[in-house]
Amino acid sequence: MTEKTYKQRQPRKSFGLPVVLSVMDSLLRLPARLNNISEGGLNFNSNALFPYGEVLEVEVPYPKEAVLCSDAKSIMLKVKVLWSKTFQNPKDPLIKYVHGCQFMQDTDGLIRKGVEDLMRLSEKLGQKPMGF
Repeated sequence: MTEKTYKQRQPRKSFGLPVVLSVMDSLLRLPARLNNISEGGLNFNSNALFPYGEVLEVEVPYPKEAVLCSDAKSIMLKVKVLWSKTFQNPKDPLIKYVHGCQFMQDTDGLIRKGVEDLMRLSEKLGQKPMGF
């Protein structure tokens, strides 16, 4: 009998933040909702299905009321879709899919900075990660 090897999941922080998705090399921008985030990637709901391997840019807009400086920019995260599933929620019939994504290489540390900024923004909005 062969043993299965299990990869331990990274701790995730759950949120319900609105985000904007952009397909790389396209002008297409779609709304979505961030479900959770970890050091390795994120999970979001959307009404569009993205195939395995699709590279997306995820923009988390800064609400003006949540930041102290007026020149704050949106948090930009580049991800690759690893899996997609159909999703049904009677409270939100427009959302049809949930996607799991992995962050692209972060050689200059911008993704790590974006994730840290996202955590701080979430706390300013009073939307603390679940379990904290």
